[in-house]
Amino acid sequence: MRFSLLILFTLAPSLLYGQVTTMVTTDKETYEYGEQINISFTLYNGSDSTLYYEGSSSCQIYLKFQHIGTHPNMCTTDYHYYDIYPHQKVNITIEIDPSEFFYPVKGGIQNIEFDYLGFKDSVQFSAPQFRSGRFYVAYDSLKSDTIQQVKDSISAIETERFIRNRNEKDSLISISATWNVDDFQIDELVERLDSTGLFRFVEINRFFQSASVTVTSNEEKTADHPLSTKLFQNYPNPFNPNTTFTFELSKPDQVQFSIFNMIGQEVAVLQNNRLSAGSHSINFDASNLVSGTYFYRLKTADGVLTKKFTLIK
Repeated sequence: MRFSLLILFTLAPSLLYGQVTTMVTTDKETYEYGEQINISFTLYNGSDSTLYYEGSSSCQIYLKFQHIGTHPNMCTTDYHYYDIYPHQKVNITIEIDPSEFFYPVKGGIQNIEFDYLGFKDSVQFSAPQFRSGRFYVAYDSLKSDTIQQVKDSISAIETERFIRNRNEKDSLISISATWNVDDFQIDELVERLDSTGLFRFVEINRFFQSASVTVTSNEEKTADHPLSTKLFQNYPNPFNPNTTFTFELSKPDQVQFSIFNMIGQEVAVLQNNRLSAGSHSINFDASNLVSGTYFYRLKTADGVLTKKFTLIK
């Protein structure tokens, strides 16, 4: 699994890097089989300058695992801009559930590298190999009998199945399914199954989540700190005649929130002032608008985010 990252950092002179400290820890030095692994990453801006970040496409948090590779925690194509002020501390916790991440791949000493906005650190701990998991397969229906023998040989349990490209004039049907296995290290198993040539693809999807991101100032006050400015889908949608718009600001900013019709005419301005960092909601009554599709736009000093909604009367 490969991921690409295109970002732009605007930082003070390189000396600033020497004044930023990082630390990665886990809640245990040794884990039992299947036990959840909790990772804590701390970045402290000990300089008198603000760390600025902006990027057109980014995954802000990366973890690099032995024998797996690099996995981004959070990816989006939205434009990002935010900063870490002097003497602020960023604390990030990550929860890794072996039953969802199928990790560790091999037992013994583990090493995880943590990368946040280009600042890196690592941590080591001990944990046994995890031997079960879930993976996805796809194959042609003409091979169903042989595939069934393979599935039986590894005692795989099929939890989902999809039939694609079904056509009465075409006997070739593509089948994709989710298989669950016990007592197998699934990376090794998937590599073995893929080498048989029976499958159109065999792949693993791993999941982990960020439990929390907080920022602490030098006055030891903690506040919510969205990693980026975000615009969410309104709810409900479609609607008649009321709905709610929600967005997050990564820093205090001048905000204009507007509604446009399909030909680009501005039909309403719901917000046009300076707002604080954090989450904001706007309740909207569309009684004066006709049924149809509209666009709503969040404009800040850093860029523009747009989504659409449907009004049904």
